[in-house]
Amino acid sequence: MENQNANEAKVHLIDNQEPYQDEPPQYDTEGSFPAQQVMIRQPPLTDPPRDYFAEAILVTICCFWPTGIVAIIKASEVQQAAARGDRDMAERSSVSARKFVCLTLGIGVACLVLVLLLCVLYAVFLINLLSEE
Repeated sequence: MENQNANEAKVHLIDNQEPYQDEPPQYDTEGSFPAQQVMIRQPPLTDPPRDYFAEAILVTICCFWPTGIVAIIKASEVQQAAARGDRDMAERSSVSARKFVCLTLGIGVACLVLVLLLCVLYAVFLINLLSEE
């Protein structure tokens, strides 16, 4: 019961309040409206930066797939940004795609060299083992 009286008192205070005198009007007196957002759609780029999509697919298949997938994603971002007309984003994504393609190729070559080195060492070990007998 006491809680209900407190709620009634709050309502009573709100109802008896006078409107703010110093509050700025929402609209100018000349009838202009508040600021509106305007979106400008740009046409697709006529000369987009290189997307490295084919290279990304090749290194993903042949070299190292975890970083290759990231390279494919970055290459597709280049295409999407070029279609939106966003040159800055397209160029940044192009640089990232190239970096990931190079990284993936480097990892793939390093793994290939490592495997070849291990094969040579194993062959030398077998030759030494057989020559001792």
